[in-house]
Amino acid sequence: IGTDVPSYKLHVNGTAAGTSWTNLSSRDFKEDINVVGEAEHPMMLAKLMEMDLSRYKYKKEYGGDDEAKLGFIAEEMPKEVLSKDGKGVDVYELLAFTIGAMKAQQKEIEVQRQYNKALEDRLAALEKMLEGK
Repeated sequence: IGTDVPSYKLHVNGTAAGTSWTNLSSRDFKEDINVVGEAEHPMMLAKLMEMDLSRYKYKKEYGGDDEAKLGFIAEEMPKEVLSKDGKGVDVYELLAFTIGAMKAQQKEIEVQRQYNKALEDRLAALEKMLEGK
């Protein structure tokens, strides 16, 4: 729609609207399913932290309406979240990648909480010991 050279079966050159978009996610549609291991989450966090947000305008020939947008530049994104042609960002993949990064971050927070608790306990014991003198 709006392009003479589509890159996809449905390629809209411009804006589109709807009330819902669903990525087929049932096991019925998938094969070779493997859970992403916890060991991969820190890599996702590191790559997420390297991602830059950009402000930009789409070129008129690609549906641009002269409105500034906020988002990403495909060439600067991890390959794990790119479309097959590398020119687009798969938002579903990006969301999954972000959740992996959040899991790594949460793990870091939990480790820090435990460390802080141990320090608090040591400080309380030291204070108690000093009070006894």
